[in-house]
Amino acid sequence: MRRVIVIASLAASLVGCPAPDDESAIYVEDFETTCDGTPCGWAQITGAEDGASYVETLPGDHGLQLVGRDVTVRGGTDEASQSMISTQLLARANARCDLGSHLVMRATIALQDANTLTYEAELVPDVTWTSATRDQNMRVVEVASPPWQIERVLGVSLRKEGDGSCEVDYLAIRSLRTF
Repeated sequence: MRRVIVIASLAASLVGCPAPDDESAIYVEDFETTCDGTPCGWAQITGAEDGASYVETLPGDHGLQLVGRDVTVRGGTDEASQSMISTQLLARANARCDLGSHLVMRATIALQDANTLTYEAELVPDVTWTSATRDQNMRVVEVASPPWQIERVLGVSLRKEGDGSCEVDYLAIRSLRTF
């Protein structure tokens, strides 16, 4: 009986919680810091009026809810220089979407040679909140060959596609170096 309680407690603690801090993260957003009642730096840029709102996703956790077709929000940049060599980026999200909906995460990255690259990843979360915070490969939108010397993240956007709604309470971009 005690073993069941420990396992259940561990599973409950993982739901809604991101993975531990990772030195390979070049961008992290937990949507807990607010400015005038919304996550600092985030704004709706496309979609029906009020298609994006700040909500409690799970008890004690907050995030964005995107409702309707083609709702896009843009937000949070990281002013701190990352200065790392990367051959691949991974998107990480803790989210849930109604059946038939999904999220597309796009990030613009500044390189140390003053160029920029845009990365994109399609995120298809479960329909219920689970402990599954998944990594998804981000593809480079432009034609460019790795490795890249990353300076910092210039901007991140999330676009919800399909009917219904999606909620997200954690986003991260991780850098991999495969050589």
